[in-house]
Amino acid sequence: MARITAINKTHHRDIKIRRDKVEAQSANSHMIPVIVSELLKAATQYPIIFTKNRETGRFACVALCGFEPGENLFWRNGEWDGIYVPLNVARQPFFVGSDDANGSEFALCIDVESECIDRAEGEALFDAQGDETAYLQSVQAVLGQLVDGETQTGQFIDKLIEHDLLTELSLDIKFDNDDKQKIQGIYTVNEEKLNAIANDALAALHAAGYLPWIYAMVVSLGHIYGLVQRKNAALAKAQQWYQADGEQ
Repeated sequence: MARITAINKTHHRDIKIRRDKVEAQSANSHMIPVIVSELLKAATQYPIIFTKNRETGRFACVALCGFEPGENLFWRNGEWDGIYVPLNVARQPFFVGSDDANGSEFALCIDVESECIDRAEGEALFDAQGDETAYLQSVQAVLGQLVDGETQTGQFIDKLIEHDLLTELSLDIKFDNDDKQKIQGIYTVNEEKLNAIANDALAALHAAGYLPWIYAMVVSLGHIYGLVQRKNAALAKAQQWYQADGEQ
């Protein structure tokens, strides 16, 4: 179980991070939150969709990595099988927390129960003088990008909602072993409404820099076919193991 605590150079001076174990922290995540500043990179490999929080009604932008909870089809043979690794994967086991009652000040936090943590080998957080290492500073830069990106992503989503450009997406998928799966509760950009949008609204989206992100999301949906291929490959491999075990 995760135990998040603010980083303290006295308490965490001897902690090291095993970078070879960082990506494994998301091995069971079928949806990875992404921010708009990484959309153009992420959309080259992952289907990028929106999900909706049932309690708050707020939308979130995510990279789809599997078809059900606990399934990450980009985690293969003990490593991340992808050219681009989303920032919310790369920043593990670090988090952004609040160090005041109003939540106005941010604190760098770490999951002290993470398997990434080691005492013997890995990237140190502080040097012998107690100063932050270049590694820790790079982590802070990534987390800063994520904090700023959450605000930008929220503004982007709000603008899509304002122009009624979001639509629910339902996927009916049949795999090679004849299993069927229906994916609901995900959203994407409505292309018909986008094509019919008024010129002034389109100009406003362009001026805000939103159009490349919109088109990247639309095109990224083609990667669903690639995700199905990954699932079929995993099913075939599981069947081979099953047959091999049965023959022993």
